Amino acid sequence: MLKLPRNNIGFIITASLSVFVSAFNSLAFLPEFVNYFTPNVALLVCFYWASNTNTSVSLLIPFATGFFLDTLLAYPFGLNSFILCLITYLGMKIPKRENKAILRFQLAGLGIANICAEVVRYLSLMWFADTTLPSPLVLVYSVIGTLVTWVLVVFLLDRWLASEQTEVSF
Repeated sequence: MLKLPRNNIGFIITASLSVFVSAFNSLAFLPEFVNYFTPNVALLVCFYWASNTNTSVSLLIPFATGFFLDTLLAYPFGLNSFILCLITYLGMKIPKRENKAILRFQLAGLGIANICAEVVRYLSLMWFADTTLPSPLVLVYSVIGTLVTWVLVVFLLDRWLASEQTEVSF
């Protein structure tokens, strides 16, 4: 079974996979309403690594991931980099997950951070990209989709991360 290391190499691998998933987040065969619930997988991965591992994560990884997402999804440059770096930094500041109360605290923090990230993305696309956007209610749908997906991301990454600490990091 493949085990990812608990260091920045594992963070790079999962961030790359999250960009790949984000590239294919629009499923053409489903109704458009379902696409509003697509989660921000890169945000979830960055928040997981910052809040659930004892490794000090580098902010260069979410920064580079954000720039790649900006290029891939045609967002204004620096938008996703700012959001992912901010989420990673905030995730490093909350307590690590050791009991159920902290898990609820993390979920609340993730919800608030995701709402802020979606509002920043929505407003910047409206002002800087000059695009017509759907109703602000879509923000609520995206937050719901992200919070539901958080459980899956935690389950998968907790299962596939190696428990031993390695010295390889940068």
